[in-house]
Amino acid sequence: MVREEWTTEVFDAELVSSQSVEEDMVQMLQIALACVVKGPEIRPTMDEVVRLIKETVRPNGAAERKSESENTNVYEHHE
Repeated sequence: MVREEWTTEVFDAELVSSQSVEEDMVQMLQIALACVVKGPEIRPTMDEVVRLIKETVRPNGAAERKSESENTNVYEHHE
């Protein structure tokens, strides 16, 4: 889980035009962080990454709004 207190510091303020945009940027950051976890066996596969990105962004480029529960854990590894 990514803490929003510090994550918003990594975003360019010019890009954050609304709360929903910021939420979507946090979601994408969570996906990115899941891809670089120390243990390669718990990283998402590329198919999972593509699925997660598609769930976050609509085909026309407009960000999709998600409920708070969907935003808390982007990726959970299930063995």
